[in-house]
Amino acid sequence: MDSNQKLQIDREDLNNVLAAIERSFSIEFKETELSSLKTYGDLCSTIIRKVEYKGIDDSTSKQVFDKLKEAIVQITKADSSMIRPDVSLEMIFPKFQRRHQIKLLEKKLGFELDLLTPKGSIIISLLLLMLLSFVALFGLRNYGFIGLVISFSGLILASRLGKEFKVNTIRDLSENITAENYAKARRWKHTINKKELEKQIEDLFTDRLDIDKKKLKKESLLF
Repeated sequence: MDSNQKLQIDREDLNNVLAAIERSFSIEFKETELSSLKTYGDLCSTIIRKVEYKGIDDSTSKQVFDKLKEAIVQITKADSSMIRPDVSLEMIFPKFQRRHQIKLLEKKLGFELDLLTPKGSIIISLLLLMLLSFVALFGLRNYGFIGLVISFSGLILASRLGKEFKVNTIRDLSENITAENYAKARRWKHTINKKELEKQIEDLFTDRLDIDKKKLKKESLLF
């Protein structure tokens, strides 16, 4: 590949990815650092320096699963042998106490999971009511206004009371935690796996910017 090949990333899109990287790895970029970044390799090197690399060769995915398993067993009193990667979250967390248990899980892990959502049918019904209410504003203003209030309030209430999982299995949850909370999720928070970290950065770029992994070379220019 030509060392001058440009990824041609929009600056606003790059800023969004950098914000996601800051959240995931618990780091912060300074404006002066960002202005000096020219290549994809420059960015990777900067992130690795900031995460205090100590060369421990272990998998964050395994650390996350072990930490998650330990927390689930403590909260649900389930047999540890039941907590396997392919086990459904619905099987582990019964619906009648699901929200409470997920809150306890977040507290033990030390970060929010954004794991629960209302039923799709409820969301669709409220969005349909909102659309009909908006149309009604042009003819039946009072009814339209009431409908909008009900639909907005319903969406807010549904988001707070939803009990459906956004992911299906413990493996899905582990992968989501690894992607969104890399630094906080590790059992040993001040260590990283360098190769794994580079893979996480690569995945953030390819998933959020729709860039072919083959183009992500260290010498590739960001702009």
